Amino acid sequence: MKYLLIILLILQAFFLHAQESTFILGKTINYAPNKIAAKYLYDNFTSHRAYIEVDVNEMGEFKAELIINSPTLVRLQSKNLSIEVYVEPMKDVGVFFDANDVNNSIQFFEKDGLKNNEHLKQFNTMLYENTKLKDMSFDDRLKYINEVRHSKISKLKQIESNSSLSAEYKNYLNIKTKYQEHTELLGWIDIDSISTDNRATFRAQYTHQIINNIEALNHPAYIDFLDKFTMFYCEETLNKSLNYNEDSQTIYACLQDSKELVEEVKDYMLGRLVYFNLTPSNLNKIQKCHDDFINTSNSPHLIDKVKKQYKKVQKFAGGTAPAFELEGKDGKKINLKDFEGKKVYLSFWASWCGPCKHEIRGARENRAILKDDDIVFIYVSLDEQKDKWLKHKVTNEESGTHLWGQGMKSKIRNDYAIASLPATFLIDEAGNFVNDFPKSDTPEFIDFIKKM
Repeated sequence: MKYLLIILLILQAFFLHAQESTFILGKTINYAPNKIAAKYLYDNFTSHRAYIEVDVNEMGEFKAELIINSPTLVRLQSKNLSIEVYVEPMKDVGVFFDANDVNNSIQFFEKDGLKNNEHLKQFNTMLYENTKLKDMSFDDRLKYINEVRHSKISKLKQIESNSSLSAEYKNYLNIKTKYQEHTELLGWIDIDSISTDNRATFRAQYTHQIINNIEALNHPAYIDFLDKFTMFYCEETLNKSLNYNEDSQTIYACLQDSKELVEEVKDYMLGRLVYFNLTPSNLNKIQKCHDDFINTSNSPHLIDKVKKQYKKVQKFAGGTAPAFELEGKDGKKINLKDFEGKKVYLSFWASWCGPCKHEIRGARENRAILKDDDIVFIYVSLDEQKDKWLKHKVTNEESGTHLWGQGMKSKIRNDYAIASLPATFLIDEAGNFVNDFPKSDTPEFIDFIKKM
């Protein structure tokens, strides 16, 4: 009880003063580490996440300062801890937990007696059983996902008159639930593999109102949905499989011609497509789309973000690769200069990036074939936690030089203008970037390297 009193007193002091930042104020017991991390999305368009580490004092108290301008989910985490906290701008949240029994002990304290986080904790238990989904037919998957969705929607209707939940939270949860379900459908259902009747039902769910929700453009669940819908729509329209990076020009033209998207949403998705394809290896391919977006977009805000990324990447076109010195698996420092006179394939990845791991594992045979061709494969992990990188199967089972890049806010990520993962670079013997090279897990990559 005394712990709860302490955190209530701390919160009261903050609530009484004007502030520009938003704080998560924590009190924990039986917590061994002296640090805790707070991770949250701070830019929907670029998908950039903030990652801050804060001290936990000997009394188990910590304070995380957040810079947010819309309702956000913050992940508090350490080695064996992961807590989701819903936060609104300028409204501090208090958290108390016993590290030995987080799920049963966690309590939240919010201004005006609101219970947003208590509700979220209960609502988050309504999850899909992915192992169950994997064994289902596509028709059964469609039925199961829709059943879970309707159950969640029913629960949402019950909170409309709940005065202990803020209006902002209700809106946030409504958007999150609606678009997470639609994203799940697009991720789990192969439209060509379901019955004709279900196919019509499936398509009918993606109404004009669902696709074009301008007010939700600041919500990550809606952006995730649009990313998935972009691929679904263009593959259906063009009747062929597409890759977001390799087929960026085709997707750009498809979106431009779309009558499904209103201009604001179309602008946003075209801008994201260009932004995430602005890489040194892809610069020539995306140049035309970049120029078109800059000249036709009606959003100065998005144009500015794309221009900044282009400026960062442009300096890499045939230029010298930025020097770096990072820690290897054995703790020793490894410098890019150590590989002067050799070709270097530099790949940035993370344990949570599926396409990254797929390419690294897929390139296993190519690495073996090229072992005598004066090329070094360097894999830089941008995981926040060093321990996670050290213990990962990719780090320990895949050949190559493995380095820890110290997270998504690291100097090397900024130096190499990495907008998203995977991010790959090819550097020649003189230390200069090579443009437009094949993926490392393709037969074309072998021929390309042997001809350099």
